[in-house]
Amino acid sequence: MLVIGTFITGLTYYIKIKMSGNPFDEYETTYEGESWDYFIQDMRNRPASTRRVYYLYITTFFDELGYEPDEFYEHVKEQLQGEDRRTIKALENEIIGYYKGIITDKELSYTSAQNTENAVNAFLKANMIDLPFRLSQSVNDLKRTHEESFKVNGKNKAEIENIKKLIEYTGEPRNISAITFLKDSGLRVGDIVRLKIKHIQPIIDNPDLDWYLFKITPEKNLSQNDPLEARVCIGKDAIKYLKIWLEHRETKYGLSNSDPQAPLYCAVYNRGKTRIGDPIIPNAITTTIANIRKKAGINTGISPHSFRKMFSTNLLYAGVDERYINIMQGKRGKGTQGVYIQPTDQELLEQYKKGYPGIALEPETASKEEVDTLKQQLQEFKQRLEKYENMSTYLITEKGRPLTPEETTKWRKQQYGTEPTANTQAKTTEIIESDKVEQIAELMEQGYEIAFENGSKVIMKLHQNGF
Repeated sequence: MLVIGTFITGLTYYIKIKMSGNPFDEYETTYEGESWDYFIQDMRNRPASTRRVYYLYITTFFDELGYEPDEFYEHVKEQLQGEDRRTIKALENEIIGYYKGIITDKELSYTSAQNTENAVNAFLKANMIDLPFRLSQSVNDLKRTHEESFKVNGKNKAEIENIKKLIEYTGEPRNISAITFLKDSGLRVGDIVRLKIKHIQPIIDNPDLDWYLFKITPEKNLSQNDPLEARVCIGKDAIKYLKIWLEHRETKYGLSNSDPQAPLYCAVYNRGKTRIGDPIIPNAITTTIANIRKKAGINTGISPHSFRKMFSTNLLYAGVDERYINIMQGKRGKGTQGVYIQPTDQELLEQYKKGYPGIALEPETASKEEVDTLKQQLQEFKQRLEKYENMSTYLITEKGRPLTPEETTKWRKQQYGTEPTANTQAKTTEIIESDKVEQIAELMEQGYEIAFENGSKVIMKLHQNGF
């Protein structure tokens, strides 16, 4: 009687799933079968962000191991019910082996392996199955190896030369476009695959655009009470390769660029239930980059997140205020970084252009007029450096040692009639102590700009102008 009652209860539950309205249609239609329906019903009780993550990882798991949901369910149930305990060990080797391959073969993070395990366990628990094993100690060892690799090989920050190698070794326009979009935007890969044609429509409409800004709410921010938008900027590299991909998208794959809801980066082959033009998952881009990296022989690690790190770091080094960078990436700053500013789109783009040489694939070449102007400024700077030469001579002939801060202040007052600020004093003392006059002049010849504020504060900024 108990068995019959359980069967009737389960059947009733299954019928309710089929008859109820489903707000999760995009997930349910991926697969068919009773086990998948139970999984979808269970997912409805979870936060939207969790549902999406579990869906992405479980579908990748099924696709790569070649299982349909019902087939996998029956396979696991049969292995666990067998009297021979070796069948359970074989199942463990199969599943744990897949998790380990995520780290060793795909060179993805331990978190990716853990997310896959969580998704698989959620699917099985929705079908009343608990696996008797979890991530093995060997996977935990791999986690430590992976984290050390990030530290040693610099995977936390991509380098321009390695990005150029990735582009050289991939012939697929979609991949090149995705790589340069990651580089120029600082977006997470999960947000790159969410982009639709509507997000870049102005680039289609205006072929002459070199710079572009649009808004998107990062997936990570969707769970916030007041979701923060990212005001995403992209530059010449991303736009150049985006145009090539859009043309390729139409001519080779027959996909329309006029559908605003179509995914910008989509599947480019038919495999399993995936068709050309279907949305892709973040793992598709991550795995592609890992494979190209191996092909290109890049020893230092590079991952989608390393592009994001490079974006923020290089813009910061180029002098862009961190608050502007946070706005571009949709991040809430902390402390002084969180001070509220509300720049216009044009002001934000100007800040982005200011820092773009730090993330550009190639340095820009200045026009003849710009070079002539800079050369004239260079001559003026050289003349103004004579004051520092006099200062250095004064120290050698009169003092024979560096000036103390008090002496520097006194000298400053004698020369200019004003007292330097603490920063000015430190800069002046640094030049006096190390006698950098010849070094500064040499840097200027190499293309550095030496800017003076009140004749004392020295700021060196690289100008990549080829002279």
